Amino acid sequence: MGIRESYQEKAEAQLSEWQSWIDQYKSEPAAPHANQRINRQQMMERMDDCHRLARIRLKELRSSQDEHWDFAKQAVERAMIDLKRVLDESGAGQAAHFLELQAGRAYVYEPFQRRE
Repeated sequence: MGIRESYQEKAEAQLSEWQSWIDQYKSEPAAPHANQRINRQQMMERMDDCHRLARIRLKELRSSQDEHWDFAKQAVERAMIDLKRVLDESGAGQAAHFLELQAGRAYVYEPFQRRE
């Protein structure tokens, strides 16, 4: 198994774990106040949208050609950063959760920094 396949499998595993966090968040009892329920509903919609986008980006990564793989990988990482941020904002995530995507390199999902 190459680095690419390993990266894709680990990203898939991370998305599956985060989906379980989302499902757990959704199964918690609703807040008693209407304003809190609306905020919670909006947060669940944001989580679903971010998770769906991350899945789409991972699918694009799987089908990308060699010359576009690095670009597609960056898109996956940006989508996962956004999803992780929403999970942390909602309280469903764990702050500074590590994900090891490449051999010996751990990524902390923080805002994406453009390289110059």
